[in-house]
Amino acid sequence: MEDESDRCLKRLDEWLMTTKNRNYNKIIKSPNNDSNVLLEYENVLDNLAIKLIDAIKKEDTDMLTKLDWPNELMECIHDSNIKMLIIDEIEKWFKHFPHTRNGIQIDDLEREFKPIR
Repeated sequence: MEDESDRCLKRLDEWLMTTKNRNYNKIIKSPNNDSNVLLEYENVLDNLAIKLIDAIKKEDTDMLTKLDWPNELMECIHDSNIKMLIIDEIEKWFKHFPHTRNGIQIDDLEREFKPIR
């Protein structure tokens, strides 16, 4: 049987993946991308992570709603243990490994995402 933290983390992973994919498609897959596309993508995810973490620490549900935070996760931020797990996951997904979940080499990414000319 799934406990509350498992349920929260499972939903969080789904949301993080969807959010990364949306930003990936918007920035990386854009026909207007240029040589700065990877840096722009990293900056967008980093800024989002900063805003999310700040709002989660403050339990600011209004700000989280503006950041497209799922309603199912609103209750999860009130438990201090789950809150720290959520913050750790956001940092992993958006700050430490913005391109993947497992630290792919930047050279590989640059070869894969050469700007469209």
